[in-house]
Amino acid sequence: MGRISQIYRPKTFKEVIGQELVVRTLINAVKTKRISSAYLFAGPRGTGKTTLARIFAKALNCENLVEGYEPCNQCQNCLQINEGKFLDLIEIDAATHRGIDQIRELKEAIKFAPSAGKYKVWILDEAHMLTLEASNALLKTLEEPPSHAILILATTNPQKLPETIISRCQVFEFKRLTPFQIQKKLELIGEKEGVEITPKASLSIALASEGALRDAESLIERLFSLGVKKIDEKILENYLGWVSFEKVEEFFEALFEKKTDQALKFLAQIYGGGTDLDYFLTYFLNFLRNLYLLKINPNLEKIISFSLPPEETKRLLEKKEKVSSEFLKKAIEVFLRAKREMKISPLPLLPIELAIIELSQ
Repeated sequence: MGRISQIYRPKTFKEVIGQELVVRTLINAVKTKRISSAYLFAGPRGTGKTTLARIFAKALNCENLVEGYEPCNQCQNCLQINEGKFLDLIEIDAATHRGIDQIRELKEAIKFAPSAGKYKVWILDEAHMLTLEASNALLKTLEEPPSHAILILATTNPQKLPETIISRCQVFEFKRLTPFQIQKKLELIGEKEGVEITPKASLSIALASEGALRDAESLIERLFSLGVKKIDEKILENYLGWVSFEKVEEFFEALFEKKTDQALKFLAQIYGGGTDLDYFLTYFLNFLRNLYLLKINPNLEKIISFSLPPEETKRLLEKKEKVSSEFLKKAIEVFLRAKREMKISPLPLLPIELAIIELSQ
């Protein structure tokens, strides 16, 4: 985890962005002292599963809870958890420690009472990576857990977990964060770090992170390392190889007007300038998708505007009047195929060039 993610990682329930239902339920569990022996936190990467597991473990072991549920972050237990030194909070990365030996060790250790806190908490990250033998051994632990022990399984792929394990856990579904939730956090980080992040730049990063705050924070950290005092779209283009809405719009116009030479020249220019082609195609496909949805159902404007600046939504609304839904559907199909083929092509430009030619015919 990067420096930025560590510094600005939430330490209390109130600091957690999104996941309101999960947070509310865990707070209620702490308040009422109705604690389950096993939890399953399932959801996409970078959405706060491990962070919230640590906050929950901290609240359960805090010596001076604030308002009856919030960890104080001042008592010895809270401070040790924040520093990763609390003996009664054990984190296991199942992606690298996935064998039965690790689960056997857990089964033995779980018998012993906590050393300092009220509960001994295990956080099993990427739990779906456990081997079949390890999963079977874990199941036996879940069937008869001691009252002082709590297991929190975190996974990005709950479908790979045995149903018998899932049925013994209280399951929480973590959602991707909205672009504006991530944008707000990025601008807060920028303010505290003394770096201005323009709204367009922060929203572009938020959209590119696809709901994973940790990914957005990693991108921001890369830009902070440049030593700049302002991050705008030009910085994103020059140092991350990103493209602006205006450039994507320019590319679309060349395709729509069947100006093949202009579209191919545009592609060569952005590639020569260091643009990340995978990012470009993702951005362009999102552009096409938004335009297509607006074309087939104008009532979807509210959904589209939820992830776009107002001026970009306005320009899409104007553009949809000039283009057919058939053209947009074909463009999406052609460039989706190009994106897949680009991953295996020895010449990264070739699948996109073929897509341009096919769409221009």
